[in-house]
Amino acid sequence: MKKTLLSIACACTLINSNGQWINANSPSATGVHGLTVTDGKLFAATDNGVYYTTDGSTWTNSSTGLPVTSGFTFNKTLRRFGNDMYSGTLGKLYVSTDFGANWTFMPGAGPGSGDHATFYLNSSVMLSGWASSGGLYYSTNGGTTWSGCAGLPSNSIVRNVVETGGNLVVQTLAGIARSTDNGVTWSTLGGGLPTYSGASGSLAEKDGILYSAIYYDGVYISADGGNTWTHPGSAEGVPTTSPVSWFTESDTVFLGCAGGKIYTTTDDGASWSDFTGTGIPSFHVVECFAMYNGEIYAGTNSGIYRRSLSGSSITENKKEYKLEVYPNPAHNTLNLHFENAEALFTHYTILNGAGQLVHTGEFTHAQIDVSILDKGIYTLFMTNDNSSVSSTFIKN
Repeated sequence: MKKTLLSIACACTLINSNGQWINANSPSATGVHGLTVTDGKLFAATDNGVYYTTDGSTWTNSSTGLPVTSGFTFNKTLRRFGNDMYSGTLGKLYVSTDFGANWTFMPGAGPGSGDHATFYLNSSVMLSGWASSGGLYYSTNGGTTWSGCAGLPSNSIVRNVVETGGNLVVQTLAGIARSTDNGVTWSTLGGGLPTYSGASGSLAEKDGILYSAIYYDGVYISADGGNTWTHPGSAEGVPTTSPVSWFTESDTVFLGCAGGKIYTTTDDGASWSDFTGTGIPSFHVVECFAMYNGEIYAGTNSGIYRRSLSGSSITENKKEYKLEVYPNPAHNTLNLHFENAEALFTHYTILNGAGQLVHTGEFTHAQIDVSILDKGIYTLFMTNDNSSVSSTFIKN
């Protein structure tokens, strides 16, 4: 079976802006726990549902299919992989395959109660993690059936399963664990990490560097896949307590903290800058971030704030997307796998060897039905709002 690997580059930007955050008219005053961008919209997971905006100030409810308890849905997470979005609430995991218009329950992916903590997906496995000692669940058949992961500390999952060096890493309230078998079994890491329990926070990965936020103990960084960790502190400009959330974009890592504080690093954590600016109240906890339409957004326990990039010093960075197309030659189904999960392609067209359009459609899953095509050589074009990519395949 032959795989065709194709790469494209698209321009991304990051900023050093003037420091003013403004209220984005949050649809929830009781907590914004996740932000993501898809279908040209910014989506927010809140305690009273999922919402989206196209202008940064007017929000539309997008919660059809989600459970409501006493007027609240308690959506604690929101993750996008490809064109699908995932959100967990009240012990259950839900998926939307139509850009948030409808949500469908995924049985078996949760304990039935408690807050959702994290969701992760690659070409082989789905992982769904829960707080309140709910544990971590895995599925190897696209979410049809789920099993509990083995070897994790018997405590709550925190946030963000990340991949580094072909392994998966997750943070819990009792330590950080690593899996070398795609999430089936886990072992707890040491290498300079503190012995702690009940310390919330989150985990991030960028360019092979792992970043751990431990609420009562500050930031820990690993450059070797989690084997050893360093502990930068106030001398490097990073807070020694109350870090909460991570966000990576272009060449910058953002750290959200309690007290409405935000810090950044562009040198793998060697030094940090205060990115707090003005406008986010000091009693807010910064839980999530997103970049959308030339602005950076910060979700807190009491609202959403945005900061314009206009007039900023902008550093251009090229972000490479990779697409695997297989089998090639194909018979009935052409499989697609985006190595970079941020790659979002919404539409495809197929041309024959004469350049004639023979098939078109919306891309919502990792497969395209090519059974209707005659034998021959074809070119597949995938497009989104910002870029396009093409690949040649053979139909047998």
